[in-house]
Amino acid sequence: MEKELFELMTKLYNKVESIENKFEKMESEMHEMKENMATKDDVDKINSRLDSVEQSIVKLENKMDNKLSALFDAREVGIDKETEISTGLQRVESKVDKLELKVLRNNLHLPSINEK
Repeated sequence: MEKELFELMTKLYNKVESIENKFEKMESEMHEMKENMATKDDVDKINSRLDSVEQSIVKLENKMDNKLSALFDAREVGIDKETEISTGLQRVESKVDKLELKVLRNNLHLPSINEK
């Protein structure tokens, strides 16, 4: 009976020791986790930096919008100028065609004038 009691006590001791080891390991892991966790100050700093980044993004977006608008305005001006030049070129071509017809008509009449 003493031997059985001794064996039972030994098993119980081993179980308690195993539980203590596991408990110490868990405490150690919890301590590591606590050290690696961000504090409220850390979170506040991150939020502050995030706000700053968001404000910078908004400023950049506004600048890009202004520059994009300017590019579209310049494109419209370019299209207007191209249309104006095209219209002027058509007028010049029309005048050249009329002058060419006059020259041809005059060339046809020149031989008859030279004969007189």
